[in-house]
Amino acid sequence: RRKKAQRLLSSHNIGCPPAPLRILPKKTGIRAVAMLSKTCEIDDGGIHKRTKMPPPNKVMQSTFNALRYEYEKKPALFGAGVLGLTEVYPSFCSFVEALKQLQSRCGSSPDLFFSSADIKHCYDTINQKRLFKLMRSMVDEEMYLTKDKFVLCCKGDNSAM
Repeated sequence: RRKKAQRLLSSHNIGCPPAPLRILPKKTGIRAVAMLSKTCEIDDGGIHKRTKMPPPNKVMQSTFNALRYEYEKKPALFGAGVLGLTEVYPSFCSFVEALKQLQSRCGSSPDLFFSSADIKHCYDTINQKRLFKLMRSMVDEEMYLTKDKFVLCCKGDNSAM
């Protein structure tokens, strides 16, 4: 089993390296959580030959930047989705404001119902071909140019150029 796993990992060619796992206990077993910001070392089967792979988040950063660009051009395509925790609060504030306006027009507050769900194996059951087709329909460009951001400061001067 170990040899087979090493062979599969060394021929890993899906564009994104494997991520180290953190195991969390649950009532009914365990939950494996991928640590996407950590580098992973892969043993390629040789004696003390380990290949250090970049973190999956780093590998996927350009893709994320391209999707953010598309999101900024056409946010309606993404529905109620948000691209990070910083977008949750403004969305919530918009919801509360719309609710207050509705309450002032109607004179009473509508009933609110909240639900929380944990869908078992939800990412395992995503149809990859359908997802790829959906993504192709959302992107306009054939190629995206992305680059890392940096701030250039002069020595002794804290103002950014």
